Amino acid sequence: RGVIARNVLDPAERALAEQLQSDPETRTRLARTILSMRRRLGLLDSRGRTATTIHELTTEAFGEDSPEAIEVLIELGNIASQKGRLEEAESAYQRALVRRREQLGAESDDALRAEGGLAMLMVLRDDYAAAEEAIVDIVERLESSGRAESPRMARTLMNLGRAQERAIRIPEAIV
Repeated sequence: RGVIARNVLDPAERALAEQLQSDPETRTRLARTILSMRRRLGLLDSRGRTATTIHELTTEAFGEDSPEAIEVLIELGNIASQKGRLEEAESAYQRALVRRREQLGAESDDALRAEGGLAMLMVLRDDYAAAEEAIVDIVERLESSGRAESPRMARTLMNLGRAQERAIRIPEAIV
């Protein structure tokens, strides 16, 4: 993974910065592809740097409330959550959620992604009952909107399983 990052992704990202200064839209779209590759490879630290840069570029190119900027904002929340920076993650998810609810309604995919992120923060804070309630609510809304077979539903059900798994772990002190 590190070899791919050093030999492919890092040079590609530098080339984007140098060669596409005058075309922020194309630069942003290509940088989002690099971010996606870093996510798939599990490169958390470089993913965070890339996402921060992309959020700045996206906001500049498309506007703070654009779908592109909000998508990256959710990714920043995911990264912060994975790094244990829960307040930062919550702030990113909340900002994304408010914007998408205002623009597209509570049932939009980005709003549901942000809500799912907030629910997983509840899991990380050991508030399993609230997390399960929030995730079940998302599942019900996906079902009622005809998205029972969607990738969003699959990810939501995986999160529900994670929440339930963490809730039933036997405390180490008892073992």
